[in-house]
Formats: sequence, C-alpha cells, structure tokens
Amino acid sequence: MVMLPENPQPKAILWNRVFCWGMAITNIALAILLIWTIQNIDWLFSMLLSGVPSDFPEYKMARDALMKTLVMASISGAIFGPLNIWLAHSRQTNTMYYIHLCNLLVGLTTCVCLPIALPLLISWIKPEVKNHF
Repeated sequence: MVMLPENPQPKAILWNRVFCWGMAITNIALAILLIWTIQNIDWLFSMLLSGVPSDFPEYKMARDALMKTLVMASISGAIFGPLNIWLAHSRQTNTMYYIHLCNLLVGLTTCVCLPIALPLLISWIKPEVKNHF
C-alpha cells in the first residue's frame, strides 16, 4: 500500500516553478537579443532610415532614445532572468510566498504573460497554497 503525504503539494506551486523558468528563459533571451541590437545599432538605423541623412538632429535624438531604452531593457532582462531561476529553486517559506506573489503580479503587466499569470495568480491566492508555505 502506498502512503500519501498528509499535505500534498498544490499544483499551483509546480506551475509557478514552470512560470518562473519560462520568465527566466524569456528575460535572458531578451537581454542577449538586446545586447546584440545595441552592438549593431548603427547598422539597424541605416537599414530602417536609409533615406534620412545621419547628420539630422532628429536622427541622433531617435538613435540616442532607442539606445537608452535598449540598455535599460537589457539590464532589466539580465537582472530578472537569474532572479526567476532563483525563485524556481527557492525554499518554501512564508516570505517566499509573497515574493512569488509579487513575481506573478509583475507577470500581469505584460500582455504576453497575462493569460498565464492571471489563472496562476487566482490559484496562488487560495488558502491551500498559502498553508503549504
């Protein structure tokens, strides 16, 4: 006869780990892609704005604005990628429950993650998940 544990782990915890890994892979891939884009910004601009002379002030302003945006987004991806890997392997403590909750709330801010994060968030706030922590 197989003995089942008294308090089995809710499925939302497993799916949250999958969500963390998906976010980690997405953030790291985004950071790598953006770093490549930063290194090739002049080539990119020459392709996109081939008819505009590069000595125009608007050209320089647009390039600088895009460069700042790319740098900030790549830093964000480089930070949140490893953090999500850490979250996927973290111990189950009361504090970690709320950190995972915040991670799910951050996932709600993007239209790509919203269809996954919203049902997971609804499952996450159930009492059996909180009691497991």
